[in-house]
Amino acid sequence: MDTAVSGFKCSATEQIGDVILTLAIQMCMSVCASTDGCKSVFYTRSECVRCRSRYRNASDARLLPMVGSVSYTTVVRCNPGWLSFLDSCYLRHSSTKMTYDQTKNYCSSLGVNAHVLYIDSDEEKDVASNVLQAIGPVWIGIHLKDGSWISSIDDTSVAYFNWALGEPNNTGNREHCAYTYYENYLWNDSPCTDPNNAVCEIDM
Repeated sequence: MDTAVSGFKCSATEQIGDVILTLAIQMCMSVCASTDGCKSVFYTRSECVRCRSRYRNASDARLLPMVGSVSYTTVVRCNPGWLSFLDSCYLRHSSTKMTYDQTKNYCSSLGVNAHVLYIDSDEEKDVASNVLQAIGPVWIGIHLKDGSWISSIDDTSVAYFNWALGEPNNTGNREHCAYTYYENYLWNDSPCTDPNNAVCEIDM
């Protein structure tokens, strides 16, 4: 559940269909999942409001106040075998460790929008704790280029970091990729040719 926009609902232009009555928010989410175009729900007192978008903060102009104790959650449809958290689907490839380039190629082969695990906020770092359970070091979709850390998704500069103490240190000027570890979810730079675990992500 996301508390950032609790107490609101989507506007009439964002709402899908009529308000429906359900016994629990889980049922509301299930109805959304079976409704074309539904990406999130607001729920209060058995009233389920289905919405066309996902919302990050209460200042969003597409939101209106809603009376009562309102719960909000996004609904993501992932393919079988993928894990759903926040606005993304994740797939763990645990059978074979790969180099960074092999991981990029593997993830890209899974679909147009698939990419190496990319963590860009504390919120997604917490999500990663559900995905990375006890599978060892996992590549993150960033790499060092001309002295700056760059996203593997769109080659833009990375703004969010969660480095371990003393990292990145680029030992021997050969640690140009990065991984995170399930025990503390902190990051470490590493040679791109090292074998690590692969987690792929699709932004929904």
